[in-house]
Amino acid sequence: MYSGDPEPANDLKLVINKKRDHPGLNCEVVSQASRWLKSELKGADIEFTYLSCDERSHYGYSMFLVNQSSHGHRMTLSIKIAEINEAAQAFCEIRVDDEKKTSAFPLITGIADDKGRQLLMHYIADFVLSGS
Repeated sequence: MYSGDPEPANDLKLVINKKRDHPGLNCEVVSQASRWLKSELKGADIEFTYLSCDERSHYGYSMFLVNQSSHGHRMTLSIKIAEINEAAQAFCEIRVDDEKKTSAFPLITGIADDKGRQLLMHYIADFVLSGS
């Protein structure tokens, strides 16, 4: 093996300790971003199911599910919001309930700023319009 046996590094340990010392931070970040997305979905009259962040978990995240039909197949947009490095991140995927259980391309984007939020809204709009 060419990589040999490296000396231990401390970066990951520092991240783990920081997160351990601030267990509610992830849900604060996730909840704030989730409130924004809920208001956008409601404002666009898009029906959705929402599962909130678990404050007791260091790996808390929220999830939104938007369902629709297209060409006789049920499609589900899944949006998971998590906190990474003190910023909200959206992990999105579209699943088509067909014979193959097709999965469309995923989207991963930060949504702490307007640029990332615009990207997510365009992704959602494309999904909504694909069922029209």
